[in-house]
Amino acid sequence: MTTMVEELQSTVEAIASNVGPAVVRIGRGGGRGAGVVIGEGRVLTNAHNLRGEETTVTFTDGRSAIGKLVGIDADGDLAVLAVDTARAPAVTWGAACASPSGSCRRWARPSRAPAAGASPAASSTPRH
Repeated sequence: MTTMVEELQSTVEAIASNVGPAVVRIGRGGGRGAGVVIGEGRVLTNAHNLRGEETTVTFTDGRSAIGKLVGIDADGDLAVLAVDTARAPAVTWGAACASPSGSCRRWARPSRAPAAGASPAASSTPRH
């Protein structure tokens, strides 16, 4: 019989195994935070991790590249960086994240109502 702790440990190990390669460090040295590869050439992070329009992004294989800010949702504390992701895998989103009002969007804005319309952070359109 499997205990609840064993089930939890198994679940956490599976998540780490699946998502871990998509996680990146934001900033130089020890970094200011983390982000995730969300698609080819795109990394999602918290906006408060940034100190300007460019930052160092370090991948799990040790490779670093300069990421450039292409979208920000300051109210939601989210930012999207354009960066050479090379062969880094993108995180796989669950069905709850498929719509702007899904639980992932609510999780990103826990103390606020879901934002109306599309978030600039989800856009690949350059900022002006």
